[in-house]
Amino acid sequence: MSYVIAYAAKPRKRKPRGPSTLVIAAITLAVAGIGLILPENVGEILAAQPDAGSRLPQVAGNASVIDADTIDIHGERIRLAGVDAPESRQQCLNASGKLWRCGQIAANALHVWINNNPVTCSIEGEDKYHRQIGTCSVRGASMQTWLVTNGYALAYRTYSTAYVPAEDKARLAKAGVWSGEFIAPWDWRKGKRLAVEKPVRPKAPEKIAEASALPDEGSVSGPPEN
Repeated sequence: MSYVIAYAAKPRKRKPRGPSTLVIAAITLAVAGIGLILPENVGEILAAQPDAGSRLPQVAGNASVIDADTIDIHGERIRLAGVDAPESRQQCLNASGKLWRCGQIAANALHVWINNNPVTCSIEGEDKYHRQIGTCSVRGASMQTWLVTNGYALAYRTYSTAYVPAEDKARLAKAGVWSGEFIAPWDWRKGKRLAVEKPVRPKAPEKIAEASALPDEGSVSGPPEN
């Protein structure tokens, strides 16, 4: 007596079709006049799918400091979002009433803090001077928060209140510019000066940006005490 052994064929594995594909198929069939029944919770399924366009574009690499709120990565000029730092030529008064170059020291401090580490910036948009507006980090730490907490920049409330808590800490600690008297950068650009300085005509922000450059390393510890 002979036997025939039958082997059951293994079912082929099919790759699951995502809901986006299902919806595309439904639209295609609808155009062709063919109906397709979709699951009742198709809206919930679609809502759970990640939006490819929701991620902000990023720029990463070694950065050059232009001033304390503007950096350059691979030729891309990036203005730090939500903060405003003293301009490169700006001076402030320390607790003893003496002038110190708060703009230069702030830029130097940022340069030293970065310490040649890669900088990552999430780009939120572009300003009218064609600079990218971004939120940046170094070693996983927020660049904006570090600047404001140490008194090297102010929370730019006109555009964001995200760094107001950091500014409150700096004010209480009398860190950086908060150690004495200073003119807010946005007023300084309009020509306002300390009483011990001569008033000047307002300079356009783009001219300040063009004239700015990383100053000599010098002191980065903060305002001089005497």
